[in-house]
Amino acid sequence: MRRHFAFLDGQLATRPFLAGQAHAMADIVALCTYDFNGHLNELDPEAGRACLLEWYERVSGRPSASACARSTHPGVGATAC
Repeated sequence: MRRHFAFLDGQLATRPFLAGQAHAMADIVALCTYDFNGHLNELDPEAGRACLLEWYERVSGRPSASACARSTHPGVGATAC
């Protein structure tokens, strides 16, 4: 996963969202994957990855992501939507 986080950080150095200038399905899937893997594998995805951290703050701060993070699902952590 660390290689993937490094790849995403590099891609996000040139654009605000994974697919370009606008929030898209790629960002939604990546946010869920990011949260799930970080939680499950106890990774620190932001370690040394400023662009990835900025992207994470941007997409996780959206109202839909906030609503998902607050929901509860039996057997699933609150951050794994």
